[in-house]
Amino acid sequence: MAVPQWGRRTPEVAERPRAGAWDPAVRSYADEITLCPTWRRITRRARQLLEPGAAVVLDTETTDLYGQTIELAVVDAATGKVLQDTHPLTA
Repeated sequence: MAVPQWGRRTPEVAERPRAGAWDPAVRSYADEITLCPTWRRITRRARQLLEPGAAVVLDTETTDLYGQTIELAVVDAATGKVLQDTHPLTA
C-alpha cells in the first residue's frame, strides 16, 4: 500500500491511517508509536514558512573561513526566486 499524500492541509485525527498501516515493517510496533503532541503546530508553522515571501535563504561567499564576505545571495525559500545577488557576473 502506498504512503498517503495529504497535500498541504493537516489531516484530522479520523483521517489519519493507523500507524504502520502502509508499512509492514512498522506494523508490529503500531501500538507503541506516539506522535509529538505539538506536531500539528510545528507542521503548520513549517508550511507557513514555505509560502512565497515568508522565508529566505541567505548564502554568503567569503575569502576563507574567517575572511571577508565577498558575495551575497538572497533566495526565496519557497520559489527559489533570486531576490538579491552580488556576484559580478549575475548582478
